[in-house]
Amino acid sequence: MKHINHFNQFLIKESFTSNEDIKELIEDYFLDYIDESLDESNIKLDGYVPEDEIELVGNDTFSYSSRISKGSIPIYKYELRLNKRYRASSIQNSINRIKSDKDFKITSYDTTNLETLSSEHNGVVDEIEECTYINISFVYMANPKADTPKEVKEISEPLKKLGYVMAVDQFGKSYYWSKSIIKEVEMPLEWFSKTRHDGTYKPLTSKNNLVYDKIDKVFDSDAKSSFEEIKSIIPQLPDLTRDERSRGYSFQSRRDKLSISIYCFATRWDRDSESMELELTIRVSYWDKL
Repeated sequence: MKHINHFNQFLIKESFTSNEDIKELIEDYFLDYIDESLDESNIKLDGYVPEDEIELVGNDTFSYSSRISKGSIPIYKYELRLNKRYRASSIQNSINRIKSDKDFKITSYDTTNLETLSSEHNGVVDEIEECTYINISFVYMANPKADTPKEVKEISEPLKKLGYVMAVDQFGKSYYWSKSIIKEVEMPLEWFSKTRHDGTYKPLTSKNNLVYDKIDKVFDSDAKSSFEEIKSIIPQLPDLTRDERSRGYSFQSRRDKLSISIYCFATRWDRDSESMELELTIRVSYWDKL
């Protein structure tokens, strides 16, 4: 049996090493047991170690978070169930081999041996079942540190030059760039409710088409020119389509992790005059659901 003793032999890609690849690497240390007695095994992402905590990994004082941050690396939890009982000293040898690799730091581990006595209801068969549980929390130190996604880096500066303001919703996963265009328009008061709903006067259902036809005339050229500007930065975006789920003025375009939303909702803050402000919002989004 050949053990992988240097995890940096593994090809590091642009993103973190996949969970399944990490699982294969760690299980190579336990093949003596797995080959003949594996019940089940799994690995899961348990969180992220912040950049300023990485050097402390392995000490009792280090901490980690459920949220990814710039410069952080993943911490994993590996669970192995074997259908035989193994001596703890034997498993300790495997643990020591893993700990000898500088790129692979174990933060905690435990092994449990169990014996279960059971019988059938008719009392004919008595059976003793044995099993061994191995649980390991670890950090693969050769993982690249979390960085701003490539797509975000490529579009941020060009969007900034067009007046878009960037917001980081969740580092590495979701980002937004927004810009607004505000115009003063005349809208008949009879198109809106006479009582407030959630603090505003909303269009009457019977007048909804009139309201949003007016918005379309006011902002049509702005929406088209804004979309063309963004298309020059993100050319792979398809044409805008109306968001049928919305009763308002709302259009979308999406390709993979990038999307654009252009919308305006006609809500009055007062009924002092027929003049009111309309705000067109143009929003570019990056969202990595994985």
